[in-house]
Amino acid sequence: MFTPDPYQVRPITPMEVFMLSFWGVAILGLVLAWRWERFGAMLTIITMPVRELVYFLIHRSWIINFLLIWALVIPPALMFLFAW
Repeated sequence: MFTPDPYQVRPITPMEVFMLSFWGVAILGLVLAWRWERFGAMLTIITMPVRELVYFLIHRSWIINFLLIWALVIPPALMFLFAW
Protein backbone atom coordinates (compact mmCIF):
# COMPACT_ATOMS: atom_id res chain seq x y z
CA MET A 1 0.00 0.00 0.00
CA PHE A 2 2.80 2.43 0.79
CA THR A 3 5.17 1.36 -1.99
CA PRO A 4 5.15 3.04 -5.41
CA ASP A 5 2.99 1.42 -8.07
CA PRO A 6 5.31 -0.49 -10.44
CA TYR A 7 2.81 0.01 -13.29
CA GLN A 8 2.66 3.77 -12.94
CA VAL A 9 3.72 5.57 -16.09
CA ARG A 10 5.94 8.04 -14.24
CA PRO A 11 6.55 9.02 -10.64
CA ILE A 12 4.96 12.12 -9.14
CA THR A 13 7.21 15.13 -9.65
CA PRO A 14 7.94 17.72 -6.97
CA MET A 15 5.98 20.28 -9.04
CA GLU A 16 2.88 18.07 -8.91
CA VAL A 17 3.29 17.71 -5.15
CA PHE A 18 3.57 21.50 -4.90
CA MET A 19 0.40 21.99 -6.93
CA LEU A 20 -1.50 19.40 -4.87
CA SER A 21 -0.40 21.16 -1.69
CA PHE A 22 -2.53 24.16 -2.67
CA TRP A 23 -5.64 22.00 -2.37
CA GLY A 24 -4.34 20.78 0.97
CA VAL A 25 -4.00 24.39 2.16
CA ALA A 26 -7.56 25.10 1.02
CA ILE A 27 -8.88 22.12 2.98
CA LEU A 28 -6.77 23.20 5.97
CA GLY A 29 -8.51 26.57 5.71
CA LEU A 30 -11.88 24.85 6.02
CA VAL A 31 -10.67 22.94 9.07
CA LEU A 32 -9.38 26.14 10.66
CA ALA A 33 -12.69 27.83 9.88
CA TRP A 34 -14.36 25.63 12.49
CA ARG A 35 -12.56 27.75 15.09
CA TRP A 36 -11.70 30.97 13.28
CA GLU A 37 -14.40 31.52 10.65
CA ARG A 38 -12.98 34.58 8.96
CA PHE A 39 -9.36 33.43 8.80
CA GLY A 40 -10.15 29.91 7.57
CA ALA A 41 -12.66 31.08 4.98
CA MET A 42 -10.35 33.76 3.61
CA LEU A 43 -7.44 31.29 3.49
CA THR A 44 -9.55 28.90 1.43
CA ILE A 45 -11.02 31.55 -0.85
CA ILE A 46 -7.62 33.11 -1.55
CA THR A 47 -5.80 29.80 -2.03
CA MET A 48 -8.06 28.50 -4.80
CA PRO A 49 -7.54 31.35 -7.33
CA VAL A 50 -3.83 31.47 -6.48
CA ARG A 51 -3.60 27.75 -7.25
CA GLU A 52 -5.31 28.25 -10.61
CA LEU A 53 -3.05 31.20 -11.43
CA VAL A 54 0.12 29.24 -10.58
CA TYR A 55 -1.10 26.27 -12.61
CA PHE A 56 -1.80 28.51 -15.61
CA LEU A 57 1.59 30.23 -15.35
CA ILE A 58 3.43 26.90 -15.17
CA HIS A 59 1.50 24.88 -17.77
CA ARG A 60 0.10 27.65 -20.01
CA SER A 61 -3.26 25.89 -20.00
CA TRP A 62 -6.21 25.42 -17.71
CA ILE A 63 -8.45 22.43 -17.08
CA ILE A 64 -12.19 22.94 -16.63
CA ASN A 65 -12.33 19.94 -14.27
CA PHE A 66 -10.68 22.07 -11.59
CA LEU A 67 -14.07 23.70 -11.10
CA LEU A 68 -15.31 20.45 -9.57
CA ILE A 69 -12.94 21.04 -6.66
CA TRP A 70 -14.14 24.64 -6.46
CA ALA A 71 -17.73 23.40 -6.19
CA LEU A 72 -16.78 21.32 -3.16
CA VAL A 73 -14.50 23.81 -1.39
CA ILE A 74 -15.77 27.33 -2.06
CA PRO A 75 -19.43 27.01 -0.89
CA PRO A 76 -18.50 25.90 2.66
CA ALA A 77 -15.89 28.66 2.78
CA LEU A 78 -18.51 31.23 1.79
CA MET A 79 -20.86 29.88 4.46
CA PHE A 80 -18.12 30.23 7.08
CA LEU A 81 -17.47 33.77 5.88
CA PHE A 82 -21.17 34.65 6.13
CA ALA A 83 -21.34 33.03 9.57
CA TRP A 84 -18.48 35.21 10.75
